[in-house]
Amino acid sequence: MAKNNKIQMQDLKNKNFIMLSKSSLLYQPVINLCEEAGFKPHVSFVSDRISSIIRWRQRR
Repeated sequence: MAKNNKIQMQDLKNKNFIMLSKSSLLYQPVINLCEEAGFKPHVSFVSDRISSIIRWRQRR
């Protein structure tokens, strides 16, 4: 997907999401966009710190 100039929300339907916590300003807008596209995102990791998300991703 990184090679694409543009993707649609529907393209993310079966992907895992790594997200900032519900207390962040980004969590609910992402959830809303997914729901508007007709799916509930599969959130595989949530953290309130971006550094934790980066470390988690580097270990995968």
